[in-house]
Amino acid sequence: MEANPRLALQMNVDDPVAIWDGSDVLGAFLNVGSNIFILPAVVLSLRRGDIASAIIYSHVFIASNLYHLCRAGLVCLYEFEKHQMTDYLFVYRAIIWTLTRLATIKRSEHVIAFLYFTGILYFFVEAKVSAFVLAMFGIAVPLLSAIVISCSMRRRLVHNEMWAAVTFALIGLAGAFMFLPGPSDYWWAHPVWHLFSMTASLTAELATFSRRGR
Repeated sequence: MEANPRLALQMNVDDPVAIWDGSDVLGAFLNVGSNIFILPAVVLSLRRGDIASAIIYSHVFIASNLYHLCRAGLVCLYEFEKHQMTDYLFVYRAIIWTLTRLATIKRSEHVIAFLYFTGILYFFVEAKVSAFVLAMFGIAVPLLSAIVISCSMRRRLVHNEMWAAVTFALIGLAGAFMFLPGPSDYWWAHPVWHLFSMTASLTAELATFSRRGR
């Protein structure tokens, strides 16, 4: 059966065919199943009473599962392109939530920074910018902003430097598996990206936990 070619968003450069024809069972299983790697961050957040983080990470789990189920040609709640955009929104929203917590002391500061960057994120996703541009804004800009605030206001960037180093290493590995593999490697490379990027959510929680409740 020939795959159903649909117009994929420009930012999803690793999606040469939007909808699978159901023949790649292993790829579908890996891309859906690998979303479990976000659950430890959800559980840790709940155990610490950080309901906001638990909700944001849970949204990633739901959106990513629905996106990959639709992409595999199994279940689509609505058009594939909407699943795709929702996945990107919730993934980068979670990244921004984590990065804007750096160098912010009060919860109100964190929420204001989060709302500011996510507001711009929505415009970028709607404009269907490239994956590189979206990654630069969703990761690099919030991170650089946190570093500037930390240096200028003499605030500690993270609470646990060891977990912070692990987090940045995982983010680097995730970036490599996002941009380096070719289109034909998506079936295995994207689940590996899930592993590194979602585990980074857990280690980021461990690196910045002291900010809670302030």
